[in-house]
Amino acid sequence: MTLVSLLFLVSCGQSPQQEKAQRLVKLYLDSLDITTKYKVIEYRDFHPIYGVEDDSTQVSRKKSGKSNSDHKLRGWVIYVQYVGKDEFGNNGDHLYQFAFNQDLSKLIVGIEVK
Repeated sequence: MTLVSLLFLVSCGQSPQQEKAQRLVKLYLDSLDITTKYKVIEYRDFHPIYGVEDDSTQVSRKKSGKSNSDHKLRGWVIYVQYVGKDEFGNNGDHLYQFAFNQDLSKLIVGIEVK
């Protein structure tokens, strides 16, 4: 199997949401690395983040007799390992956790975890 065929098969397994997240990560990394290029080693553990409503909403739901077990999509997370510069200009191998808003239109934060 050729490398191109293998890459096609791997990319077919990605959801449209993960593709959006990866594009945002690339834009972020492009903004950091002006003089040298970075190389993404791996994208992994892409998943949604769910949360419950705040306390005041839960209290009003209890008073009205409605269920308070609504879990709402709050955003998305992906882990990215890459070689290149980080936000402080340190060149090397980095593992970041990136968080995105609900509709994947904005990268909220990138936190180095390794």
